[in-house]
Amino acid sequence: MRRATRGVKALMKCCLFLFLVRMFLFNSYFGTEYGEIIFQGSDAVWKPVLKAKDHFLVYSAYLNDSSQTVRIVGATRVKSLLINGKRLNTFPVQMQEIAWCRFWYNKDEETANEFASLVPALIKPIREHWNMDYLACFIFCQFPDEKRIPISVSVYSDSAAQLFLTTKNETDLPELGNRLQIRVLRRKESSFSNPTLAACVKPLHYNYSKVWELIEWIELNKILGISHFYFYDHEVTENTSCVLNEYSKLGTVTVLDWKNLPFISQKNIRTENMFAALNDCLYRGMYKHAYLTMIDTDEFIVPRENVPLVDFMRLSEKEDPLLAAAVFSNVFYYLQWPDSPDYKGLDLVTQKKTRRRTVFTPQQGRTKYISREMRRATRSLKALMKYRLVLFLVWIFFFNSYFETENGKIILQGSDAVWKPVLKAKDHFLVYSAYLTDSAQTVRILGAARLRDAIRIVIGKQQLLYNARCRFWYNEKDEKANELITLVPATLKPIREHWALNYSAYFVFCTIPDKEKIPISVSVYSEKAIQLFLTSKNETDLPEPGNRLGIQMKIWTNETISNPTLAACVKPLHYNYSRVWELIEWIELNKILGISHFYFYDHEVTENTSCVLNEYSKLGTVTVLDWKNLPFTSQKNIRTENMFAALNDCLYRGMYKHAYLTMIDTDEFIVPRENVSLVDFMRLSEKEDPLLAATVFSNAFYYLQWPDSPDYKGLDLVTQKKTRRRTVFTPQQGRAKYICKPERVAEVGNHRLWEMSDKKFKHHSINTSYAFLHHYRKCETEGDWCVKLPYVQDNYMSKYKSQLEEKVLSVQETIGKKCNLRSIKKIV
Repeated sequence: MRRATRGVKALMKCCLFLFLVRMFLFNSYFGTEYGEIIFQGSDAVWKPVLKAKDHFLVYSAYLNDSSQTVRIVGATRVKSLLINGKRLNTFPVQMQEIAWCRFWYNKDEETANEFASLVPALIKPIREHWNMDYLACFIFCQFPDEKRIPISVSVYSDSAAQLFLTTKNETDLPELGNRLQIRVLRRKESSFSNPTLAACVKPLHYNYSKVWELIEWIELNKILGISHFYFYDHEVTENTSCVLNEYSKLGTVTVLDWKNLPFISQKNIRTENMFAALNDCLYRGMYKHAYLTMIDTDEFIVPRENVPLVDFMRLSEKEDPLLAAAVFSNVFYYLQWPDSPDYKGLDLVTQKKTRRRTVFTPQQGRTKYISREMRRATRSLKALMKYRLVLFLVWIFFFNSYFETENGKIILQGSDAVWKPVLKAKDHFLVYSAYLTDSAQTVRILGAARLRDAIRIVIGKQQLLYNARCRFWYNEKDEKANELITLVPATLKPIREHWALNYSAYFVFCTIPDKEKIPISVSVYSEKAIQLFLTSKNETDLPEPGNRLGIQMKIWTNETISNPTLAACVKPLHYNYSRVWELIEWIELNKILGISHFYFYDHEVTENTSCVLNEYSKLGTVTVLDWKNLPFTSQKNIRTENMFAALNDCLYRGMYKHAYLTMIDTDEFIVPRENVSLVDFMRLSEKEDPLLAATVFSNAFYYLQWPDSPDYKGLDLVTQKKTRRRTVFTPQQGRAKYICKPERVAEVGNHRLWEMSDKKFKHHSINTSYAFLHHYRKCETEGDWCVKLPYVQDNYMSKYKSQLEEKVLSVQETIGKKCNLRSIKKIV
């Protein structure tokens, strides 16, 4: 059917040609203004969609000259379920309304107008809605006959459309409530020859009266290179209105009506429906201006070179022809700071306020941008959707009063580092901790659950038994967000090392429904609990989740960057761990080697061990985390006290707090063979490869069954008396250990990295001549068979003898006495 296909393509080209010709021929029918075609119907006035379930309004309609779909700017309600007065939002966001469009044509085309066809409309929420009842939206309507260009469009609610379709008499047709001009957007020649920059301003409200500040703002921005300003008049004083109208007569300002909105600002829609205004301005200014910026009346984008903003953008475009927007960092000049004592002149805010905050707001936060005209709709639109995408650093900055901070993380309401059940799950299903990094929009939860029998042996393709959802909780000051009960689907991903046992460690991923609101805690619901939740009629019937985890937000700190440290993550201490002096030796020697902090997971230890760890914790050297109350039988239905959940919890717990992490046991030491600390070793490795995620060290056994060194005299220290080393190193695919940059890793195992945060990151195996893992243990399996293996005499650790003994004796005098430890033995 090649010929047929060619014929169809030719026909489509012909139709497109006719479409463009039709537009050209109809110019005599339409008034033109600034490169747009103005059609019959209202524009820039909020009009109702009648017979809708709730408030549903439309404002403006646009048609790009290369499109066959009309884009309408509107506002409507979010779909939700009501439970005892509380709203359960759907996620992803769904609209309450179903809509239809009717197109109107030029009066000369009576046949087209008599043929009143309805086409289904697609309602798409504008992304910034702050999880409120109502939001700005786009309504997309594709006109049925591409050869006829409609001049206006009406939006029908679903109930009105049903009346329309069932009516027999024209007098019975439902009232429209709205009929919008369709503004056809076409590029003007002047857009190329004389590119301009315009500013879009969110609605002026609260009876805006700061007239002289507004005049200063307009005039200074004109100096900076902005030639036109779009204002949306929600509520201003008479003086402000007069000033704007006079500027309008000069052609400097366009004032658009923004009254008669039936919403309560900040209660059920964000700031006078500002995101509808900004997106309306995007399309209203498209092709009329080469560049647009969305800024407020207290903001100025200021080049630090002697160049207007338009030239700045043109130079930026030359550097990158695919540029859609330039994003500018925000810096505050707080009005509470005193005026400059040296300033004399007119009372101008920008001249008298000269104190600037030292730190710029992170670019994910209060940035502003200048976007390119719409070469492709998606480019400018995507840029606009990112407008003021308030990620997490900005909220930390403004809401410090809500949160306690400790070591660069924010501690939020809810439990942390305690195993909590997910109630009404089919089998044991528990969660432990929740993390949110400063660049993510998804909360990562550490947990444990049962695996399907059929897939326990399929590495990398595991699935869990459970369907689950997450509910987010917000700060107590944000009562509305907490009343808005939102369940989002959870993605469950087993951690890869599970040894084909019944249960596995796993990640639960939950996407935050409103990117501008940071939850403080999260609950995980089982599928059965979700069904009870959705069918409940009384709030008292709502099921308990059994868990509520404080979300730990991980952020970079200046100390992490300026003073990089290395921390050790240790798998859970179990079997009533009691080897106190070996543990002290391990901590003190690792401190000498360059490890500054240690994370222990306490599953079962003796009283003496607990005392020692607590004393180290008081010194800031150790973090002890609870690992009790796990309902699994170790090695029978989960691997070694669920150790892989602990290692991955430690990965995220230590992320951004430490530059480097290592996952090692209490009988292992990573030892450089050069006179350099482990931190410096990693920094040198990073210089050689800036994309380094981890260095991997080969394992060497120092079997405990081999006799002590006959020449050794001193404290009973394993690393000093055991000097026989197995000749052959264990292959790196086996018992190797590693040091990683945690922010570059997504999932860790005991001996390997399972997943990087980005595929570009990589690991390097370290040659044993530079460093390797000293492993002091008994033979890998029962018996003494390993003593017959070939070995070499390795006295390298003796270089640390005097320093290590001094450290251990100091601990004996302090922690040892507090914990009533017997003195360490001496070998004479």
